[in-house]
Amino acid sequence: MINSGNLAIISNDEIKHVLLNIELLYKKMKSEEEHYRFDTENIIYLPLYSLIDLGPMVKNYEFIVSHGQSGQATPLSADYFEEFFKSTELKNGFEMTVLELNTLNDQMREMIAMSRDLIDTIETEVKQG
Repeated sequence: MINSGNLAIISNDEIKHVLLNIELLYKKMKSEEEHYRFDTENIIYLPLYSLIDLGPMVKNYEFIVSHGQSGQATPLSADYFEEFFKSTELKNGFEMTVLELNTLNDQMREMIAMSRDLIDTIETEVKQG
């Protein structure tokens, strides 16, 4: 509605205001999501691919999610992850991931609250109609 220019058909200023705020928050969330994706790809996955043979982990994961229908039950010892745990870059990547996901979760909770408020405002408007 906002991008189409049809926002003007809404007479309730509170509804317009909430819709605009939801749009702003959505853009903010998309930006945070892009930041998270960049960090994940560059700070976690790239070094991980050079430190660990992912084959056993992928086979084990596939075995678990397929309930034994594919993949292979592969025990993963602490030695398997030794180089991984030594990497400051990977540790920092996971720290950033936790920070960014917490930020996204907070933004999503805010979006839910704003959407509920919008629904309540619209329902009141319809009842007063």
